[in-house]
Amino acid sequence: MSRISPPSLEGTNKNRGTIFPSLFRTSPLPAFTAILLLLLLTAACQAPPKQLGNPQIRGRIAGLSNSQSDSDLMGFLLIEGEPEEDTAYQRALVTVHRQTAIYRREGEKTVRTTFSRLEEGMTVEVWFSGPTAESDPVQAAADTIIVISP
Repeated sequence: MSRISPPSLEGTNKNRGTIFPSLFRTSPLPAFTAILLLLLLTAACQAPPKQLGNPQIRGRIAGLSNSQSDSDLMGFLLIEGEPEEDTAYQRALVTVHRQTAIYRREGEKTVRTTFSRLEEGMTVEVWFSGPTAESDPVQAAADTIIVISP
């Protein structure tokens, strides 16, 4: 059997390593380590929620439904609250997507949490994104959810 030599790559990638030449001169390991460290630091730093103004609704989770699909949809929440000066609705059917920011208050801190940790009976504040279907209950997609009490 004869051996087949791979084609010569000489001259095809003359600029390789010129952006960070010292990282790639000996081994790709330092560059990989630097990128991995950067990704870990980014994931570990959780920014607090942006300033949102008043929530559209504040109330307890009266119903919770998980999505059974692999799509962007996480599930639905039925929120029921009392009328308050700083909220617009008493009842809302809220759609939760993967991009919905979900937090919980721990004393003075606000930390990230997940849809799977939400439970019926929790008190939440919800900010909507996009259009709302003015029905009873109002129907809207959640931009941000903050659990204010378990």
